[in-house]
Amino acid sequence: MAVLGRLATIGRTYRHLTRYQQILRVLVKYGFGDMLDRLHVRRYTDAMARLLPHHSRSAADTAHLSTPERLRLVLEELGTTFIKLGQILSTRPDILPPRYLEELTKLQDNVPPFPYAEVARTIREDFGKAPEQLFAEFDPNPSAAASIAQGHRARLHNGREVFVKIRRPRIGPIVAIDLEILAHLASLVEHHAENLVMVQPSRLVEEFGRTMRRELDLGIECSNLQRFRRQFADRPGIHIPEVYEDYCSNRVLTMELIRGIKASNTEELRAVGCDLKQLAGLGADLLLEQFFVHGFFHADLHPGNIYVLPPNRYCYLDFGMVGRLSRRERETLCDLITGAVAQDERRLVEPVLAMTIATGDVDRHELECDLAELTENHLHLSLHELDVARVFEDLYAICHRHQLCFRPHIYLLAKAVGTVQEMGLAYDPDFQMAEHLAPFVRRLARDRYSPRRMLRDTMRSASGLVRLLGDFPDDARAIMGQIRHGKMKVEFEHRGLEDMIHRHEHISSRISSAIVLASLIVGSSVMTNSGVPPKWNGIPIIGIVGFVVAAVLGLALLWDIWKSGRE
Repeated sequence: MAVLGRLATIGRTYRHLTRYQQILRVLVKYGFGDMLDRLHVRRYTDAMARLLPHHSRSAADTAHLSTPERLRLVLEELGTTFIKLGQILSTRPDILPPRYLEELTKLQDNVPPFPYAEVARTIREDFGKAPEQLFAEFDPNPSAAASIAQGHRARLHNGREVFVKIRRPRIGPIVAIDLEILAHLASLVEHHAENLVMVQPSRLVEEFGRTMRRELDLGIECSNLQRFRRQFADRPGIHIPEVYEDYCSNRVLTMELIRGIKASNTEELRAVGCDLKQLAGLGADLLLEQFFVHGFFHADLHPGNIYVLPPNRYCYLDFGMVGRLSRRERETLCDLITGAVAQDERRLVEPVLAMTIATGDVDRHELECDLAELTENHLHLSLHELDVARVFEDLYAICHRHQLCFRPHIYLLAKAVGTVQEMGLAYDPDFQMAEHLAPFVRRLARDRYSPRRMLRDTMRSASGLVRLLGDFPDDARAIMGQIRHGKMKVEFEHRGLEDMIHRHEHISSRISSAIVLASLIVGSSVMTNSGVPPKWNGIPIIGIVGFVVAAVLGLALLWDIWKSGRE
């Protein structure tokens, strides 16, 4: 029955009632109670609705704050999962307006360190030794604490100084609970906020869940760090910390201790003799090399994760979040840039469609016109005037208008470009990101059409064609055999009928419930008049039980009808 199905769904969703209650309380506390009403959250959480005030009194305490500020405070108070969600959303201009993005970039992991006893327990469980035995020296006081892990300075027995990153205890189950609750809230958004359906909240939460699970596994960060060391092994101007695999696990990461200067501290960099103009160009070249040469890039670049080792070397930290670009995606990005430079909107349409996911029908002619306007607004400018970040911003707006959603790693790419451009301008007012972009695009285009590459692609295509021709007789024979024995099936998929089918199933469930209810009433009446023992006050007990079951079923049916009428 529909009623029982709904109750089962609610039961699965609210296995973690206390945490859900806490999340709703924080949202109401910061003035988001009206949003919960629009999403009909209280209808799904009747058990806790009585515990929540309809309008929070404490919301008045935050009335002087802007909505973006209140949203940031909500995420910070709710902890690890929601802080990370806010940091991801700060890279998504297709979802939030600029003032929200700017506020969410301020999100900080303001969490206290966990006790040293937990650190020692984790190391002992993973390596079979106490920190004092595994390391020659181990500082029990953390030098850094974040929402997922905290770091301690230590020294190996060979004398090398290291930084040991330990994951917070019991954080995995907490994140799993939060992701389940976020998934349910996303489904409510899709059902009750039609203007946000294009954002695909459920898909966003699913992608975010994958990102969180990767960040929780420090073994994955260890692998990412090693790959960066390999791809930049012989590259001057950058240093990737060494990782010590014998002291690493899924919960512990041991890497070289870096003593450098934060990239954002321009005054100190200038004081120690760094060439800021050279650093500006080097930062752009290193980022673009990750995009166009390696297809593997640091996806969480911000001033806190970039250090400078005097005189002029960069050092990246925190490799928990990375992005990947396949060869085809790199070439698509190259096509987009060359089409924009040529101001040929027709050459822009295909790359844009290839880099996005369509959530509706796309009018290619209208898209072409909007892209033409984009190139006219920006590409007439000189390189010094061209703002790459602004170009991305206008491109997002066009895609949003045409119900196109960029793939997640493209947003991370654009965020990294914006960070490096901002840092470059802080080092050198004459810094031009586009000047550094041009050589990489030319090199990729040259390699793409080189004789060796074209021969390799031709051989690969020919090999695939040979395999197809070789398999064709067997495939054709199998198809003919199915036709001969009447086993060939043709399936049709009807789209757009889901709501009607769901409604018909709901009606059928009600009719079935009504028939069962009527049968119970008739059967109970017969049993009551039959006088069959055992009896209670002269009435057969089996008849009484039947009437009670019929009453419960009837109330459930009436409740379902009343609720449906309010939807």
